[in-house]
Order: sequence, then structure tokens, then C-alpha cells
Amino acid sequence: MSTATTQTIAGRIEDLDWTALSASMDEDGFVQTPPVLSASECRGLGARFEDGRFRSTIDMRRYRFGEGQYKYFDAPLPEVIDGARHALYPPLAELANEWARRLGEPATFPAEPGRLPRALPPRGPAPHDAADPALRRRAATTRCIRTSTATSPSRCRS
Repeated sequence: MSTATTQTIAGRIEDLDWTALSASMDEDGFVQTPPVLSASECRGLGARFEDGRFRSTIDMRRYRFGEGQYKYFDAPLPEVIDGARHALYPPLAELANEWARRLGEPATFPAEPGRLPRALPPRGPAPHDAADPALRRRAATTRCIRTSTATSPSRCRS
């Protein structure tokens, strides 16, 4: 049975081989995890594009970013997104702190995501919605789920 069809989202993320994922980040500068969402969870999130609760919509053409839209989820976040966000934060904060130490910078990412805003030094205004979960539609039949920063690549499927 694949990782994306067993246990909770938090359990699936915890069961990832974080040692290998970190080594790949060190080697290549990026990493793609195995699937952590089931096909059913993906379909459920994609179905929200037309009638889900969103707090803002960005038309990419307006900003000359190409075709499509981003729709940023309104609170409360869908359970699967909220669970993934909380499960991914601790190992990614640990990785970010390790990279900061290697660069001779302070390790400023706390172990708990709720403490993040107070822990980070001010660096000017953050891009609007940069770290908020969003659905993106690039074409009429393509949906993407993005749960990281605006500069991270998204994985899309038709």
C-alpha cells in the first residue's frame, strides 16, 4: 500500500525518510517527497476550486505571470491542509536551522509553527499571501495545490 493511502496525513509525513530527504536537499538544493495525499484527498481539494471558501483570488494574467488563478483558502483551512502544514513544519524548521548554522547565521526557526512570527527578525514586508495555502488553476483542466512559499515549484496534474 502506498504512503498516501495509509494513516493520517501527519502520520504519512512523519513516516517520510527525512534523513534521505535532507541529504537530497544538501546534494541537489531541492527535494520532492513521495505522495503524501491520497487521490481522494487531492480530488476533494481540487473540487473546492469552484465553490470552496477562499479569502482572495489572484488572476495571474493581470500580473503577467501567465494564465490561471491562485485562490487562497480562508480560515479555517481544510483539515488535510492544516494537518500537512503542522506536520511538515518541524522537520523543515530543523532543516532550515541546520542550513542557517552552516551559513554562520542564527537558527531562528522555532520548533513549533505557532511561535514563528515572534521568532523571525523583521526583513521588510513579506509578499502578500506568500506562505498561505492556495489552489492554482493554470488551465481549465489543471489544478495545483501549493502549501509553501510563492517561490517554490508546484506539482500539477490534469
